[in-house]
Amino acid sequence: MAALASVKSGLDLINLGPLMRRTEGHPEIVVGVIDGPADFAHAALSGASVRMVRPEHAPVCRSASSSACLHGTAIAGILFAKRGTPAPCLCPSCTVLLYALFPEDSEDGGGLSATSPRALANAIVETVDAGARIVHI
Repeated sequence: MAALASVKSGLDLINLGPLMRRTEGHPEIVVGVIDGPADFAHAALSGASVRMVRPEHAPVCRSASSSACLHGTAIAGILFAKRGTPAPCLCPSCTVLLYALFPEDSEDGGGLSATSPRALANAIVETVDAGARIVHI
């Protein structure tokens, strides 16, 4: 709960504090994340229940310092990190369904890649079809 106290004011702005004190979520609740790959070897994310929508899309970070990996890992931490870590840890007991739409390789040499509306729409449909009932983009 120490981590909750450190982000309490921000969470209270969106009224998540009371919900987070009540539950950590449940494994049968599947939360889709459409982002870059995430470093689930990170200590705060170890033990997270993770499934991949498209494993062939490099869902695991090749370089933990790439922009895509840093962003994907930060979002995963906000949602699925263990309580007691500095991240907000909104739903650590829910199942993560990751769609790594944004690859680590980009034309600008390290920034986040862009995508098309069609690719994003397809990612949403595939993520929902794979079982997500909540999707974070």
